[in-house]
Amino acid sequence: MAKGWENESARHSLARYGIKTGTNKSNVPKSKSKVLIPKTITQKSFGGKAVVRAEDGKIILKSYATDVAYIDKNGKAVVKGLYSATTRKHIMEFLRQRGFKAESSEQVMRDYGKDTKNAKVKIPTKSNWVSTDGWRGHEEFPNSVYETWATGEYEDAGENAGSKVDARLKVVQKVLRDEGINSKVKTTQTSNVFSTGVDVLVTPNDMKRAKEILKKKGF
Repeated sequence: MAKGWENESARHSLARYGIKTGTNKSNVPKSKSKVLIPKTITQKSFGGKAVVRAEDGKIILKSYATDVAYIDKNGKAVVKGLYSATTRKHIMEFLRQRGFKAESSEQVMRDYGKDTKNAKVKIPTKSNWVSTDGWRGHEEFPNSVYETWATGEYEDAGENAGSKVDARLKVVQKVLRDEGINSKVKTTQTSNVFSTGVDVLVTPNDMKRAKEILKKKGF
């Protein structure tokens, strides 16, 4: 059980992050909170949706109504999950301001993830069949941000040759990954036996930003 801020080194450590601590008359620690202000990105504010507080020797990040990450009394960073795109932005900023590496979702969860099984981002793969005539059609994914089709290595395959499509997909996924967006490639059969549909899927919350990023990159 905590006995107040008797550990001066812990108290001063928290103070370096701008979080003040103290004791009341009953020697019970007070929990102090402050709004997280962006400093490592161009965004000016998180609108009060990200709050940092000191509690039981930890520095805790609360995004909206959920505690999503913390730094323990030994200086170790722990991330419980990535949640939405906005919360991922809060986590990245929280870590960077405290000197931790935060370059992508994968890197953050690999280095600081508390439970990778529970924290894994789930990307929907449900599709709808779209008929183009009585017997032809294709599958469409509501959360697709990049779609194409691939065929064999035929002379006239051009940019849709399987090897070229694979190379483009790797670039698309790297672009998204560098922006902290998880993605999944999904292949589907089409009514053309010589081609396969290919989509890059993201979570619904990431769709708008992912499309904007890929558009800027020429995809």
